[in-house]
Amino acid sequence: MLRAMVGRLAAFRELGREPKTLRVVLAFGLFAMAEQAAWVAILVFAYASGGAAAAGAAAVVQEVPAAMLAPFLALVGDRRRDLALPVSYAAETATLGLTAIALASGAPFAVIIGCSVLATCALATTRPAHAAVLPTIAATPASLTAANVATGFMSNLGSFSGPALAGICLRLSGAGAAFALVAIATAIGALLCIGSVDGEERAASDGASLASIWSETREGIAVLGRDANIRVLSLTEAARGVLVGALELLLVATAVDLIGTGQGGAGLLHAVLGLGGIVGAALSITLIGRRRLVPAIAAGDLALGVPLAAAAGIPTAFTVPAFVFFAGAGNAVLSVASQTLLQRAIPDRLRARGFGALEGLTTFALAIGAAGASFLLASVGIRGALVAAGLFTPLTLLVNYARLSESDRTAAAPDPVRLALLRRIPMFAPLPPLELEGVASAFHPVEVGAGDAVIRQGEVGDRFYVLVAGRLSIRKDDVEVAICEPGGYVGEIALLRDVPRTATVVAVADSLLLALEREPFLEAVTHHRRSREAADGVVDERMRDAPEARGI
Repeated sequence: MLRAMVGRLAAFRELGREPKTLRVVLAFGLFAMAEQAAWVAILVFAYASGGAAAAGAAAVVQEVPAAMLAPFLALVGDRRRDLALPVSYAAETATLGLTAIALASGAPFAVIIGCSVLATCALATTRPAHAAVLPTIAATPASLTAANVATGFMSNLGSFSGPALAGICLRLSGAGAAFALVAIATAIGALLCIGSVDGEERAASDGASLASIWSETREGIAVLGRDANIRVLSLTEAARGVLVGALELLLVATAVDLIGTGQGGAGLLHAVLGLGGIVGAALSITLIGRRRLVPAIAAGDLALGVPLAAAAGIPTAFTVPAFVFFAGAGNAVLSVASQTLLQRAIPDRLRARGFGALEGLTTFALAIGAAGASFLLASVGIRGALVAAGLFTPLTLLVNYARLSESDRTAAAPDPVRLALLRRIPMFAPLPPLELEGVASAFHPVEVGAGDAVIRQGEVGDRFYVLVAGRLSIRKDDVEVAICEPGGYVGEIALLRDVPRTATVVAVADSLLLALEREPFLEAVTHHRRSREAADGVVDERMRDAPEARGI
């Protein structure tokens, strides 16, 4: 256990040597503070203006447009990953500032809500961009998980400080001051993210036509439903979104009408939720280096829901904050674990769009949760609403646990030995760590006996092979031209140049190989500039040094 903890702390030390990653994580903390402060401020403003019905309606009106636009806005994260975060934060600064001006000038309720809708749409672009950028800039799989843990910590620190800031502003100056301060915070976030990602190529696009935008966006949406494992992880995040959306309104109602701590108490309850999240994010350090993450998802689901049901039974000014604290801790653990699994499962070229589609889905879920909370408050009261909300995530966990376990097994981080083997192959070495994990997981073992042919002359190239153990003879017209030792590889030239095999590869001794099918090989190598350049260099060198073996 001590050795494992030392390894996890080493991952954080490694992260400390990655200034670009640290800047992105710090910016996300500012984003989280801005998002939560703005959310609490507008909910309290709406609740004070027209009660629970007005607050629920305001939440739905804000979330639905953001949910619809998020998959389309995320497209920039796959086309220009270097611009995704700076543009996102700049848009947030402009729209949050506009809302502050509307509140300060005493604009009509509808105008203020309209401005906040624009701010919510801008805020919806950050999570997809952040989730796509981290795997691109993290140096190793361990530092990526550490970055996700740090993101969770900074996010919940922001979730604590944001509501606290909103509560102070609401007591002293009103909602306008809260929006003005968070606009400044997102401006700082924009500055931190400039230059965090190199302007290297992304997947090719068909331009800026409406047809191409829709086609590329649809591809990102489809990735959530195409794979059963990604689908169940997305539904788990959506269920969390429903509960969090309900909780935002339930905490306001609980503070004002159940425990009698007023509007300022609503901000403090949200702050306690964030404080619990900070502790939960700190506990998430135990996830670094773990191959299986569903136990953490299950623990987070239970810790998020059960305390809320308990709060309905003991509703005092002392017990409710304690229960909310535990719910916040569970939410943080659940968020870090599920995001890490989804980053492993969604292909790199679709990652921003996939997370954009997920942002749209969870934003719809937030709106459903807010509307559901408004309905529950009106029909069964605050206590009944807390019980119903608290049982929601445990029940969804029970229904989905078997499929979640399967997704955990499929998306588990590959054997470190296999990763180290692939990292020594020039065309795979430049891949981002999470992309390399995906490639490693796509390989499958192939055992061949002495004298068996792995590749035959004249065949269509359909696989790339890496030799783990044994020895291979490369033969041209039954004449041996080369020997492949463990760590060597064959089959890349026919795949990259689309030519038939012109040599035969035979096992000299019983051998173990790793095989990668044509499509995932080309997907991995050709969609990253440095990997493609390295692959071309390997092909050119082999064809120059051993022209008689070209096409293998």
